[in-house]
Amino acid sequence: MTPDNKWRIAAVEYYNTLPYIRAIQSDPLLSSRILLTTADPKGCAAALKNGAADIALLPIGSMCDFEELYLLGPYGIASDGPVHTVCVFSDKPEEEIYTIRESSASRTSNQLLRLINTMYWKEQKNIVPDDFVDADAQLIIGDDAFSAHKKYAYSYDLGSMWLNITGLPFAFATWVSARPIDLQFQQDLMKAFERYTKPDYLTKLAGELRGILDDPERYYQRNIRFRLKPEHIRGIRLFIEKSGWKWNLVDLSTY
Repeated sequence: MTPDNKWRIAAVEYYNTLPYIRAIQSDPLLSSRILLTTADPKGCAAALKNGAADIALLPIGSMCDFEELYLLGPYGIASDGPVHTVCVFSDKPEEEIYTIRESSASRTSNQLLRLINTMYWKEQKNIVPDDFVDADAQLIIGDDAFSAHKKYAYSYDLGSMWLNITGLPFAFATWVSARPIDLQFQQDLMKAFERYTKPDYLTKLAGELRGILDDPERYYQRNIRFRLKPEHIRGIRLFIEKSGWKWNLVDLSTY
């Protein structure tokens, strides 16, 4: 916590996290008790790891960097299939793709791409670093994916492919801490997240983004899942297992 007893929270500032950002900044029970910092997914993980944040919206691909993590509630960024903003983009059909450039922003999406490469495509692709110039396709995540859908002829949605392979939905990030936190604050935070991810608020938010995003109603109501189901947790476990990492998540959401 800060010297003036504010909880330090790190979150990604993408359109898919906007309900959480609004909750933190606008909820009367929270706004005066939180110091919010925003970063890309790798930056959020680093802030929690180095002690600059007490709580983070942590990409699941960074869980392996911690001895133990505490799941604060059933909220995160997930999908039940197509997520729309974690995709491989190309001007070539899949059978003509031989190299795919990684994203510089997301360890989770890069690892998911590697797993899909071995589990989904008949002929494996060559996954190359994000600074590789002449790739046939590239992994693009977050807000940049909205414009990429207009730019490229083909898109391959990693959320859809994971569901097709495993029969499980995918969770890209969850709200965690690196140590147990004050129970009352945890409950207040989760209640605020519940309020700001309800369908009526998501409809209001989508209305604000018309003209900025293509079909924001569909994105918030059909592509992104904010409340995690048991199937999402099973999907996280499978992702961790397939990656060869240790499960280290303590569920505090029922405390």
